[in-house]
Amino acid sequence: MIVLAASGRWLVEAACAAGFDVWLIEQFADVDALRCCRRHQQVDDFSLTTVKPIIKVWLNNAGRASVIYGGGLEQYPETLDFLARRSEILGNTAECFRKTLAKRDLFAHFARLGIAVPETRFTPPALANDWLYKPMAGQGGSGIRLWQVGDALDTGGYWQRFVPGVAGSVLFAANGRKSVIMAVHRYYQSEPPWRFAGLSNASLLTARQLALLDQALAELVLSLRLKGLNTLDIITDGDTVWALEINARPSASLQLYAPDWLAVHRSAVAGYLPKTDFREWPASGFRIVYARHEIVIAKGWRWPGFCHDCPPEGAVIGAGQPICTVSSGAENHARLSEQLDQAIHFLTTQLKGMS
Repeated sequence: MIVLAASGRWLVEAACAAGFDVWLIEQFADVDALRCCRRHQQVDDFSLTTVKPIIKVWLNNAGRASVIYGGGLEQYPETLDFLARRSEILGNTAECFRKTLAKRDLFAHFARLGIAVPETRFTPPALANDWLYKPMAGQGGSGIRLWQVGDALDTGGYWQRFVPGVAGSVLFAANGRKSVIMAVHRYYQSEPPWRFAGLSNASLLTARQLALLDQALAELVLSLRLKGLNTLDIITDGDTVWALEINARPSASLQLYAPDWLAVHRSAVAGYLPKTDFREWPASGFRIVYARHEIVIAKGWRWPGFCHDCPPEGAVIGAGQPICTVSSGAENHARLSEQLDQAIHFLTTQLKGMS
């Protein structure tokens, strides 16, 4: 199985647990990802120019292979077109992917289904007034910023009114015709805002809100022909739930449900929806630790067991860049938050001398 993702450790681990021989193309070289895969290629992006020669060499003697992709291909649907001609895609087609990235049409579709969307413009607002600028094909909050009148224009984005509330996501399985909500996640707040900082499986929706979203997602899946495990990013103030975007691919939230999620994803792509969901799983979550200043991972440094996506010795982590992921599970969500706070405090204290 070939895995493509900006950070593919959790995809690789699930594929290995399922018995696949894994080849990985990603933007990092984390030691726990390399530990599980037979082949690895680090890349700067997933453009067709970058990926095509790698796949041609890898499949020269192997014939076709299965491919699963995570975040990072949002700007490169043509790469998915190429992969579909050379392999079996375990996920959505490039055509489906493009539809979810066409925000004007997607938001109009949300509105027709009765799903609230923050006020959105595709031309610059005349006044700032809490507008956010968002790229059309971003991931993990990258590129989102508070709009200021006079900012340089970027034709590859749109403007959306800032909505105060709690951000999260709805994980759902789809087979192109029907869907099943699998879990709801609450995002951890980050500094600076809008950057993805991790999540937990603490639900932030009422039963009524879930039922309405379940009905809307079923119609959305039928229209877009979504398959496999996908997520709907949301924000809520407790009363209203606003839809922000669809991630038409396996998302990082799935690492909470390893290794079970991969079997669910493959079955959904093949047309079979699960009979059970992940909503009764124990409290679990992860947070991404970002560097406050440049650090260099010391020789002989041993990562604690609660760390994942761990860079190798000698890696230079710039200020504001992700260092690693810290994960935990607990008997309840209050205890989970405490454990994650303690783990991050311990880790950052240990890393202080690495500069």
